[in-house]
Amino acid sequence: MSHGPCGGVRKGGFCEVYPEMTCPWVTLYNKLNELGQLEWMKQV
Repeated sequence: MSHGPCGGVRKGGFCEVYPEMTCPWVTLYNKLNELGQLEWMKQV
């Protein structure tokens, strides 16, 4: 899963497919931001 099977993110960072679930990519972004490692997401 390199970009996710979704079509987008709902308001508040929730999954577009399962609205009650936080988007895994938003969770990853927030965690990397806390760790100061956002550059990791820009690698191809």
